[in-house]
Amino acid sequence: MKKIKIIGIGGSPRKKSNSNRMVEEVLKGASDFGAETEMILLGDLKIEFCDGCLSCDKTGRCHFSDEMNEICEKMAKVDGLVFGTPARFDNVSGLMKNFIDRTNPLCKDSQLKGKKGALVTAGYFPKDISRERTIGSLTNFCEAHKTEVIGNVLAYTKTGKPREIEKMRNVLSRCYELGKKLVQSI
Repeated sequence: MKKIKIIGIGGSPRKKSNSNRMVEEVLKGASDFGAETEMILLGDLKIEFCDGCLSCDKTGRCHFSDEMNEICEKMAKVDGLVFGTPARFDNVSGLMKNFIDRTNPLCKDSQLKGKKGALVTAGYFPKDISRERTIGSLTNFCEAHKTEVIGNVLAYTKTGKPREIEKMRNVLSRCYELGKKLVQSI
């Protein structure tokens, strides 16, 4: 039987961010349910900004030689994807937006079509609409790639300080369950 493979993409620049921790917990749930997982922290990588040349529409590969090409190759080979980002002005972080733009090569031949996705976000703006819009941006990204979103978790942190989410066992429990659900959906 083929081992299920899932990659988590953490879109926060902070080492101990709440959203990255949520991705970790989704991956833990997936791993405990039998999946092989890998966490990629965008804040640890040097990824060039998309320059809009659109050569990847023809070639299926970006002309930049950076770590994003390797990430795209990995994403094309896995069964499931977890995307996490802090909520920033009702949207994804700058790192996540650049990542999204740089996945354009994967649109050639719809390389993410049929994969399953899980989404998480954390923010400390008190209105839920901010996190809902952030998840909406990630959902739109997945829909553009024909990746089916099987669920999401939104978290409100009172201060936004690193690892505040550790005190929110109910949120981490929902992330863990989302990981299990992701494996079951595959």
